[in-house]
Amino acid sequence: MFYYTKYCFTLLSILYFFFSPTSHPIFQFEIFGVTLTVAFVFSIYAYFYLKSDPKKILDLILFLVLLGLSAVKWGEYDPLRVLPEKASVKMTFLFWAVLLIYHFKKTRTSESFTKLGSIIAIFPNIALTAYNPNAIVPVCLGLGYGLLPKELSQFHFPKIRSKTFLILTLFILSAFISTLRGLDSENGLLQFYLFLIGGLVLIRGYYLNPEEKEKVLSWLGYIYYIQCLFFILKLSLDTGFEFNFNRSSFYHLPVSLLGANSAIFACLFLVQLIRKQAIMEKIYNAFGLGIALLFLGISSSRSSILMFICFAIFVFGILVRKKFKLNHLFLLILAVLILIFFNQFNDKKLINLDSINIRLMIWKFHITNTLHISPLFGFGLFPESQLLFLDTNLDSSSHYQTILDYVNEFKSFPLAHSLFIQLFSSLGIAGIILLAILLSLWIKKVFSIVLSQNEKTNRYVLLGISLVWLVHEIFDFNSFEIPNLYAMLLILGIALDPKDKEETRIEPIEKKIFLILLIGFTSLFFYKSLQWNETESYIRKWTKLYKTSNFEFFQYNSKNKFAHLPEEPVEIETWREYFLGEKYIHLQMARAKHQKSPAYSHYLTLCFNKTNQKAFCYSELYDLLKEEKDNQRLLPFIKAILSIHDPYKIYLSQKQ
Repeated sequence: MFYYTKYCFTLLSILYFFFSPTSHPIFQFEIFGVTLTVAFVFSIYAYFYLKSDPKKILDLILFLVLLGLSAVKWGEYDPLRVLPEKASVKMTFLFWAVLLIYHFKKTRTSESFTKLGSIIAIFPNIALTAYNPNAIVPVCLGLGYGLLPKELSQFHFPKIRSKTFLILTLFILSAFISTLRGLDSENGLLQFYLFLIGGLVLIRGYYLNPEEKEKVLSWLGYIYYIQCLFFILKLSLDTGFEFNFNRSSFYHLPVSLLGANSAIFACLFLVQLIRKQAIMEKIYNAFGLGIALLFLGISSSRSSILMFICFAIFVFGILVRKKFKLNHLFLLILAVLILIFFNQFNDKKLINLDSINIRLMIWKFHITNTLHISPLFGFGLFPESQLLFLDTNLDSSSHYQTILDYVNEFKSFPLAHSLFIQLFSSLGIAGIILLAILLSLWIKKVFSIVLSQNEKTNRYVLLGISLVWLVHEIFDFNSFEIPNLYAMLLILGIALDPKDKEETRIEPIEKKIFLILLIGFTSLFFYKSLQWNETESYIRKWTKLYKTSNFEFFQYNSKNKFAHLPEEPVEIETWREYFLGEKYIHLQMARAKHQKSPAYSHYLTLCFNKTNQKAFCYSELYDLLKEEKDNQRLLPFIKAILSIHDPYKIYLSQKQ
C-alpha cells in the first residue's frame, strides 16, 4: 500500500510541475511526447517479453517521466545554445533514457533498479554546469523516492548519538534563523532547501554498495564528456571566439562556475586514472583529465587552478607515503607545468597584489559591518544586498572608496569572494563558530581515513577533493553554485564507506513519527517549490521585455524586437502579491512605470510595506513626485531621506 501511495503522489507531482507554465511550451510537449512513447513501447516489451516485475515496470515509467521533467527544467536555461530547437538538450535526454533502460535490463530486482534508476533520472540536474534552481523539484523527488522503501515497515533510520549530529542540527537551526531574517527571505529559503537537498545527495552516495559507487563515478564522467562535447562543438562553430584570459564569462556561463566545475572533474579523473588498472579505463580517464584541464585553462580561474595544483600535490604525498614509484612524479610534473603555463602565458598572475588588496577591503567591509550591526545571526543569505545600504561608519572607514569603485565598475553588490567571509556575514558569530567546529571535525576525519589507508579500493583519495575545495573557497564562494555543491557531495558520499558495525546500530523508527516528519517536510517543500515555480514562470513570461538588474531589479528593454507590440495592461492581483512575493512586486512596478499605469502607486506602496530595499522605494517615489508639478516642494525632503538609506549614492547620484 505504501509503495502505491508514494508512487501516485510522486507521479502526480511530476506531472503537475511538468505542465506548469514555461517559456518553451513546444519543447515541453516534444519532451513529454517522446517520454510517453518510449515508456509505453518499452513497458509492453518488458512485461510480455522480459516478464519483468510490474512494480519494476511502474518505476521505469515514473523515472522516464522524471527524466523528462529534468530535461524540461534544465532546458529552460540552455547557456550555450549550440544546436537549434534545443537539440543538445534532447540528445542528452535520449542518451540518459537509453542508459536508464539499459540499467533496467541489467538489474535483477525491483529494489536495486529503484535505488540507481532514481539517480539516473536526475543525474543531469546534479552534474551539468548549466544548472538552475528550477531543477530543485525533479532532484528532490528523485532523491526522496529512491530513499523510501517499497513498504513502510522496511524503513530503517540510523541511530545517531554523537556530538557531530548535535552540532550539525544546531548549525542548520542557526542557518534557518539567519535565512528568515535576510533581505530576500524567499530566495534565501530556496537556497537553504537546496543545501538540505545536498545532504540527500551525500546520503544517496554514502549508502550505495561498492559496485554501484563505481557505476556512479563512471556516470559522472559520462555527463562531463557530453557537456564538454557541446562546449567543443560551440567553440568549433564560433569563428570569432578569442582566447582571452580576462573574460568574465564563457558564452552565458560565468568563468568561475566553469573553472570550479572543471577543477572538480579534473581531480576526479586524476584519481580514477591512478585507481583503474585496465588500459581502456586509463585512456578514458586520461582523456577526460586533458579536457577538464583545457576548460580549466579557458576559465583562467586562479582559485580553481590553485585547487587542482594542491590536489595533485596531495595525491602525490599519499602515494609516496604508501610506496614511491617513478611514475608518481607525473603528478608533481603536471602541477609544475600548469603553474609555469599560468604564470608565463597568462595576463592574470596567480598572485596579484592589487586584486588581493581589493578583496581584503571587501572582507573588511563585510566583517566590520556585520560585527557592528548584526553580530549574532548575521544578515541571512545574500548579505551584500543589505550591507551596501547599512554602512553607517563611512567617514572613518578605509574601505569606502574601494567599495564605491567596485560598485561603479561592476554595477553589482560587493560580493565577499570568500565562502567563509560570506557565511560570516550571512550567519553571524553563532553560525560561523558551529561551522568551524564541523569543518575541524571533518578535516580530522579525512586525515584519519587517509593516514590509516585501510580501504582496498583507494576510493578514500577522493576525500582530498573536499580539503582542497576548502582552500579554493578561501578566495571564492562557488559552493553557492549548486552543480558544484551536488557534484562535490556525491563524490564525498561515494568516497565514504559505511562501517560494518553500523548495521548493528540501525533500528526501526516508529511509523507515526516518521509519517509526521515525512508529511511535514514534504508539505513545506512542496509549498516552496510551488511558490518558486509559479514566480519564475510568471517572470519568464516577461523576460524578453524586462531584463533583470542588480539595483533596479527589472528594467524595460526598449531594444527588444517585441518592444513595439502592445503590452498586456497591469492588473492588481492580491493573491499573486501574497504568494509570489518581492520579485513579482518589483516586476509589476517596472511594468506599471513603463505603462504609466495607475497601478504604479499601488505597487510603490507595496514596495515600502512588503520589501526591505527602502532606498530603491524612495528612489522610485522621488521619480514619481518629480513628474507631478504639485509635489515638487517635497523633492528635497525625499532626497534627504534617500541619502540616509543610500550611503554609497547608488540611486542618489541619479537624482540631480
